[in-house]
Amino acid sequence: MKNKGNFEYFNIGAENFTTLREDLEALINHAGTASRIIFVPGLLARPALAILDFFNLSPLVDLHYKTIDKDFYFDISKAKKILDWQPKESNKDCLIKAYDWYLKNADMIDKNFGTTHRKAVKKGILSILR
Repeated sequence: MKNKGNFEYFNIGAENFTTLREDLEALINHAGTASRIIFVPGLLARPALAILDFFNLSPLVDLHYKTIDKDFYFDISKAKKILDWQPKESNKDCLIKAYDWYLKNADMIDKNFGTTHRKAVKKGILSILR
């Protein structure tokens, strides 16, 4: 992205990270559930998720299902250098912290108004998979 005027763009995120699978397994272990991750090849998952998205049956948007099987990270060195910023938590830590917050606040989420991030996710087809 090109810098416009006196503005700077920074990537802000975790410095220590693992794969999405490892992050989710850490969350499952923390939650103490019997949940398990099942591998579905991207070639099968992406078209199926696109169909669910088309019919508004998925809580995911195209960015999610088009990249879910891709490993990627963001270079945070510019933020560390210019802002003297240092991340405090890993992706695993953030997921676990968000999960614990949700457990503590779940009963209040639907009562609040604001951005969509403060409302319950429309579960779509996931509600019948439970």
